[in-house]
Amino acid sequence: MVNVSLIKNQHKLKNPIKLIPKTSTFENVAFHAERWQRLSKSSIDHRLRCARRMSKHLVYPINFKNPSYEQFIAYMDYRERIEGSSGYALMNDLRTMQMFLRAFDIDQRTWYYKLPVMPRHKKRKVPFPETVHELCNHTYSKDSYENALYQYLMFHNFFIGWRVPSEPCAMSIKDIDIDNKGRGSLIITETKKRYSKRMIIPERYILSAPTYKSFKNWIDHWRPKVENQHSGDALYLQPNGRPFTVRYLGKKLSENGKKVWPHYQPYISRHWCAVSLLIRTKRECKTWDTRRVQRYLGHEKSSTTDTYIEFAEEYYRQEPKDWFLHALRKQKKK
Repeated sequence: MVNVSLIKNQHKLKNPIKLIPKTSTFENVAFHAERWQRLSKSSIDHRLRCARRMSKHLVYPINFKNPSYEQFIAYMDYRERIEGSSGYALMNDLRTMQMFLRAFDIDQRTWYYKLPVMPRHKKRKVPFPETVHELCNHTYSKDSYENALYQYLMFHNFFIGWRVPSEPCAMSIKDIDIDNKGRGSLIITETKKRYSKRMIIPERYILSAPTYKSFKNWIDHWRPKVENQHSGDALYLQPNGRPFTVRYLGKKLSENGKKVWPHYQPYISRHWCAVSLLIRTKRECKTWDTRRVQRYLGHEKSSTTDTYIEFAEEYYRQEPKDWFLHALRKQKKK
């Protein structure tokens, strides 16, 4: 007969609801955050990086083995007033501390900290279509596979508009469905939303066109060149055949994108796609069809999509064309 009480006791030992600061490692806190706080893996990884940085601060290092409210406030004040950290950077530090406090069962109400006023919306600077064309066709490497890899990644990132770099890293071959007529869909794993799934139906030239940097061209022609026993079913592979980590892909995209456009950051491709989709709806419907854009990009709230309208209006006045088609010009498969 199964001893239910023994099983419950073992479960509690392996999954403690309350951690002891002095004996807990960052890995223990990460497990607690995933199991009991239900944070996503990407959020946990990001906050652990913040925690390591906070623990190594030169003036007010945070001692997570013996957390002190006074020490934390001194650290946050120094970050804001002396280092000039933005409200968003301070918010990351605050959320990191809160993750540890929850793990240690410390009442957060006794750790009150009010963030500085942050701008409602960031100014979103996006490249014009001809710059996107150049980003998708620039020579990034003398190695043919590595060069194709970053050209295809740029193309897919800008034209799909997913969250870079986490969502491309989560893509697998089986997430792409293309029939014998070149039609199909993509299943995107939304790492930001606890790995929920959303389906989009891109234009056929993105999916399967033989003369563009389509998913079919990537899967049939380029990916097999480096596939090996370490590849699994990951869609994008490093030149050594291994899948990318989120951090490494972000680093490589930043390095390569800045060779073409100094303002490039990986997430800019999502902003560009949002602006381009809105401009297309304006041209086709004579209005800003935010519902269509919201569904394609996977925004939970329509208000998130609405924040792009003012930027789309500004860019539309300067370049009232279909940005996707304009970025495609002369973009033949290499």
